[in-house]
Parts: sequence; structure tokens; C-alpha cells
Amino acid sequence: MAVAPEQPVLSVVVAATDGPAALRRLLADLAAQRDAPAPEVIVVDGTGRIASEDLTGLPRGTEARLFAAAGADVVVLRAVGARAARGELLALTEDHCRLPADWCAMLLRARAAGHRAFGGPIDNGSFRASPDWAAYLLEYSAFMPPLPAGPTHSLSAMNAAYERALIEDVLDDALCEPIVHRRLRERGVALHLEPALVVRFERRFGVGPFTRHCFASGRTFASLRMARAPIPRRLAYALGGATALPLILTLRIGARVFARRRAGKAFLLALPWVVLYTTAWGLGEAAGALAPRLTGPEVTPPGVASWPDRR
Repeated sequence: MAVAPEQPVLSVVVAATDGPAALRRLLADLAAQRDAPAPEVIVVDGTGRIASEDLTGLPRGTEARLFAAAGADVVVLRAVGARAARGELLALTEDHCRLPADWCAMLLRARAAGHRAFGGPIDNGSFRASPDWAAYLLEYSAFMPPLPAGPTHSLSAMNAAYERALIEDVLDDALCEPIVHRRLRERGVALHLEPALVVRFERRFGVGPFTRHCFASGRTFASLRMARAPIPRRLAYALGGATALPLILTLRIGARVFARRRAGKAFLLALPWVVLYTTAWGLGEAAGALAPRLTGPEVTPPGVASWPDRR
């Protein structure tokens, strides 16, 4: 008689949008974790280039599973992984992240402290060119350290953890942070920020590919938001997305940078690319509002959208 595997304490879902080399670096970080039991590792491949042989280097006894969803948007990759997870605590990250050696231990300590939905800051990695700074600031300025500990309005699914039972109650075909977090708050669940739980974002984009990514991600966000909206509301939303949204996003990013007294020079040097990317995002939202659809494997290239500043 087969014995069911023991339920893991922690499941780590990795949305893979960068490829085998980035995934191997991320898995090496997971292999180097200390002071925590080995997690269940679930990799959901949106690139179509990852094979089971790439899930190597993990400690003996680590359960690692690979799911293929080539071309799917990152919100779909997360949902696939979340549905497959068995751990009591569900942690989310992406393959182009670098994790500190006590990341898993910090997750479990936060859960032991009574937090049910929590996450941490996202720092810029080793890339310092202005277009790279613009991409980082657009995606993650809301989570740029330093950040205070305590209640928060939002978390990034590149560095977040939830009791799995909570996610099962609010999950649909996509795990989109603003939507999931709104549903959690409606159920009385508080989001918590752990300032020491820092991961580094390390991914380089060309200007063209990232501009296309911003358009596709903005379209996905608006599609999720406007899928059931009446036509007059869609039209008004599309007009705002195409006109006011780029300015609003750019001002928000600048306000965050200068309020934290960090990366001000980098922001000013990156400003032309910030404007380009926010404009692409706004046009994507306009397109998604006018023709709502959830992007899936057949229509959208992979992205790393954390729905920047749309919280």
C-alpha cells in the first residue's frame, strides 16, 4: 500500500520567466538555506526552455516539481504553482531573484509570529544602467528598501508568503496581487511587511522587450479588472489609461524615490525610460479595458509583472 508523502511545512512556488540559467541560480540559493526544513519547490516554466534536468543541486529529500506553461503570463504561472502546492505556508518568488540564506527561516519565523499574509522589500540587483533602473523602479519602487515593519496595503508576489488555505479561498485562474489582496482584506486578513525579508531583483531587459512587456502586463491588469465592467466604464477607464496614467505612475515613482532618499540620481537619469515604460503600460491598460481578456499561453509572452504602482 502506497504511503502518502508527508505534508511539507513550506512550499516555494517559482514563476520561471527568464530561463534555465536564472533558475539554476535561484535553486542554488534555495539549496543554501539554513535553519529551516527543506521546502517543497514548485517551478512553473513560462519560457518553454526548462527541463527536469535543470532542477538540480537541491538538498537530498527536497521535493521539486516542474510544470510547463510556455508563454503564459506570470499571474497564470503563479496560480498554477499555488494550486499544485501542498505546504502549510505558500511562498512566491521568481527565477530572476536572489534569496538570502535565511529567507526560508525568516518566512517560518514570521508565520510563527502569527502573520498569515506577509512579504518583504525588493532591492535592485547588480545592474546599474538607466534602462535597468527604470525597469526596476517601475516594477518595484513600492517595495524598494528601506521600509518599516508593520501593516501594509500590498505585497509583491516576487517576495511574499501566505497560509495556503487563504490562497485556496481567493484564487482563480490568475494570481494577481491587487485582486488577491483585496479579497483577503475583505475577509479580514491583514497584510504584513517584514523589512528584513529582502530579495534582490536581477534581470536585464532590452528597451524594446521591456516596453512590449509593459504593454502586455498593463493589458492583462486592465483585462482582469474590467472583464465584467459595462461599456461606458470601460471607455472611461481606457481614456484615463492612455492619458493620465503615465503621468500618475511617473510621479508616484519619483515621490517614493525621494521620500526614501535613495536612488534619486538613478531616477533622474532613468526618467526618459520611465516615461516610455509608463506610457506603454497606460496604453496596455487602455487596450485591456476596451477588449478585456485574460492573457494565457496562446497570446502573451512571459513577463515579470507585479502590477507596479497599481495598488
